[in-house]
Amino acid sequence: MDPSAPAETSAARVAVRMERRALLIRDKSPEAMFVLDESAFRRPVGGSAVMTAQIDHLIAMAQTPSVQVRVMPFESVTPIALAGGFILLSFPKDPDLMYTETGSVSQFIEDRAIVFKAGVHFTSVVSEALNRAESIDFMRLMREEYREST
Repeated sequence: MDPSAPAETSAARVAVRMERRALLIRDKSPEAMFVLDESAFRRPVGGSAVMTAQIDHLIAMAQTPSVQVRVMPFESVTPIALAGGFILLSFPKDPDLMYTETGSVSQFIEDRAIVFKAGVHFTSVVSEALNRAESIDFMRLMREEYREST
């Protein structure tokens, strides 16, 4: 998030993100898969204590049946993964959507060709990422590194 944004803007963004997070822990939560770049674990935003708590949360979420958290290691350099993040939303009856968020701009994309291509890219990224168990092991290792540095 932009540290220069007004406090009310940052507070609103945090509130929206907390609402999205709550969706993953409710009864009948949606299936979700996340691919996080290794750099997200190596950049100590907020310091060691914050990183430890964040990684603990990711490990807990990754161990729930409806959530997968995969790590894209530095060794897997796929150009598609370097293009930027996006969220694909699939619905039982409605068309799929793509959501992008960069800085202060966010948008939903409904164009079927674009959403389909993003799905193909996501499948490619998942194939390059660590599997579920390897990702959890990686997160545990990173958590221990941060714990040792506090």
